[in-house]
Amino acid sequence: MHNMFLKDSDAEDEDEWFYDSIKRYKQLRMFDVEQVVRQVELSDERTMCVVGIHEILELSLPDKITVAPCQEGLVKNSDLKLRSGGYTTSPITQMRTLWNEKKILLSQEKQTGASLYTLGSEQSDLISRISILSCDLISPQLAVNNKGLALLTAKHRRDVILMDIEANKSVYNKSLPGNETEMWLEPCFMSETVVTLCNRYSGNVVLLDVRTDTLSQVEGDRRKTEDIWTMAVSAHNNVSRVGKISSSGKLIVHDLRHTQVPSSSYDLGKVSEDLPSLKFSPESCDVVSMSGFDDKVYVYDVSCGHEPNPVFVHDGHKHHSGCEGDNSVTCHTWYRDNTIISAAMNSSLHCWQFIPLVT
Repeated sequence: MHNMFLKDSDAEDEDEWFYDSIKRYKQLRMFDVEQVVRQVELSDERTMCVVGIHEILELSLPDKITVAPCQEGLVKNSDLKLRSGGYTTSPITQMRTLWNEKKILLSQEKQTGASLYTLGSEQSDLISRISILSCDLISPQLAVNNKGLALLTAKHRRDVILMDIEANKSVYNKSLPGNETEMWLEPCFMSETVVTLCNRYSGNVVLLDVRTDTLSQVEGDRRKTEDIWTMAVSAHNNVSRVGKISSSGKLIVHDLRHTQVPSSSYDLGKVSEDLPSLKFSPESCDVVSMSGFDDKVYVYDVSCGHEPNPVFVHDGHKHHSGCEGDNSVTCHTWYRDNTIISAAMNSSLHCWQFIPLVT
């Protein structure tokens, strides 16, 4: 329950933060949700999907966020709107949205394959399962592209399966060679035919061309440590990059034109008890965001090889009214124009457009 009897010093600190936020944000929309949001993904230009442990929600973004800046003063809607919802019987481990198709793909705990769900329509506000992508991978890691293909991998497996979602059939299979005994592959699409695979136990990344069935290593082999790794990919203006970050705060970025040497490598001095989250800005290969270390979302410029340049830090979740206890950020994703959507353990959901720091 929200403590209405704050100390004067605490109230003054909160007032100071909100006054300061006027100078730091172009927009800051703060919402309460009934569940802790574990993952958020856009499904089209005006809609996002969020999932908890069992619950799935389709939400319309506020008009204040989605309209062009020149039209912002012409619209009044600044709220999220629930469009449809649903529940799963097994806990959700990952969600991927099929862009502009009103469908989502879910991986679930101890379930083989992936479940395809359809979002609500004019006739129904229920999110419901319509099929299962059949394979023998349990709780698979998922990646999807705009060609109706899904890439599936799984913990303790070397297999990579590419599936046609609509036809529900495998179109490519490969078991990765190598000497690594422990595997937990995370898949991403770099292009229609090239995929990246990161072993979360070692941070090793390989590129796989599914058209020619060829593999190439990004940097040399790395030995397994206690760290857990995750990655993100970006392609802009003929420049493709792979970024990876560890649970001990090591951030490494590779330009795929020169795969053997990192274009930048940093030790951020942060530690995550779980898997952190790394995203590239949709507008630049030089800007990344990360969360999962604490109650903040960090944005950095990584164009300098020696030290990341801080662009912005969103610390609003710990200042969310009525929320106490654990404020750790659970997930975030980019929208556009320096706008990010983030969620935290205190059941807060924020849509915020930041003003980059001037250094």
